[in-house]
Amino acid sequence: MSLIFGSSVEIAFAHGAYHDLVRELDDELARSPDKLDCRLRLAAAHVEHGEWEASLHEIEHLTRLAPGVYETRFLSGKAFAAAGLLDLSLHDLNAFLEGLPGDQSALVERARVRLRLGQTDAGCADYLAAIATPAKVEIYVEASEALRRLGRYEEALHCAETGRKISGGDPSVLLCVMECAKELGRVDTVVGTLEELRRVWPRPEIWMQQKAEYLAKEGRQEESRAAWKELYDHLMSLPNLERAGPFLVEPFDASRRALSLQAPAAVVAPPAAEK
Repeated sequence: MSLIFGSSVEIAFAHGAYHDLVRELDDELARSPDKLDCRLRLAAAHVEHGEWEASLHEIEHLTRLAPGVYETRFLSGKAFAAAGLLDLSLHDLNAFLEGLPGDQSALVERARVRLRLGQTDAGCADYLAAIATPAKVEIYVEASEALRRLGRYEEALHCAETGRKISGGDPSVLLCVMECAKELGRVDTVVGTLEELRRVWPRPEIWMQQKAEYLAKEGRQEESRAAWKELYDHLMSLPNLERAGPFLVEPFDASRRALSLQAPAAVVAPPAAEK
């Protein structure tokens, strides 16, 4: 086989871009029918948009025109999975991964298929193999969430923690770390992650409140009160109009209740001087 494409053909769509891309590729093929890479891209575009029948049609056409030149079994595996033909999908993904055993996209796709087939251990192993080398953030998130749904919390936390290190603290990965740590009762990890979320989120108040509430739930009352006090002092340092905004009223009221504080006196503008 002289060329291997497979999962290296990545297609991302903005709204409406799928139809534009298909039209562009169809036009190109009408002008130059021998541009088989366009047909490969067309197959990839179709499968990414869920058009599995059109994708399989293009793959069949490509294989007939250039047998043994293009590796299409990743795309056909995705197409069969979209069609619900899971055994055929697994067959093609297995064959693809024999040639490219570390391909992350194919490992993730096979993990999904194996879990749908009830092959839980094998599916989880594929997710773990997919993150054995640095991956995109969404792969860490998907792997962690899939393993957490299966109750495999240690492995799910491993996926999320690995993603945190590689991504430098991406918020979506931090959320996974927090949820896994909660399941495992790792209180300090949860609290530390809430602090990280506070630093990277556009507004910190929601995470400051969650930290105070979580510490109280875990029986760490002194730390909880200190967290509520920190939130209250932070909110009091904001301008009145900002503190009265719709997203801050509830955290402000919750902090006052937790600290048994009265509402601050309303600021009333002095009367205008008589002329």
